[in-house]
Amino acid sequence: MIEDQRGIKRRQRVIEYAAKNGNIKTACLRFGIARLTFYLWRDRYRESGDEGLKSRRFGCHNFRATGITAYLENGGTLEKAQQIAAHEEPLDGETLRPHE
Repeated sequence: MIEDQRGIKRRQRVIEYAAKNGNIKTACLRFGIARLTFYLWRDRYRESGDEGLKSRRFGCHNFRATGITAYLENGGTLEKAQQIAAHEEPLDGETLRPHE
């Protein structure tokens, strides 16, 4: 819980700094984040407020990817696999297809 609050506060500081200074590039350099990350945080904040700034990390990525591949190989649906992967928008079939 405390880690979540720290992450939210940090993301708020980055967004506020960019708004105050009017320069996203400078804010990203100062806080050591990619501009793509900034835009993701800013859009989530605009859409959902503080809730949108919560960390969305969930366990080990490799483990999750392996589990999703196994799920699909055993007849699981692509829609459910996307939910497991925590993707908000549908992905094309190529993205979750196992290596051949």
